[in-house]
Amino acid sequence: MIARLSKKRALIVLFLGVLLTGFFLFTGSAAAEPTLLEIYDTLKTKEFVDLTHTFDTEIPHWPGFPKE
Repeated sequence: MIARLSKKRALIVLFLGVLLTGFFLFTGSAAAEPTLLEIYDTLKTKEFVDLTHTFDTEIPHWPGFPKE
């Protein structure tokens, strides 16, 4: 036969379960974020392309843009 927990004990167990779950979710997501230095190391290896130029009529582009 399954032993029944008193209401007080059940609330304590529930509270501790929620507390531990929140703790592990919080620490797990915080550890996954890269540091600013790691982001910089990634960005400095990339090649940047200047996209501020106007479109020429010969350059294929999305038809919704006006013809220049």
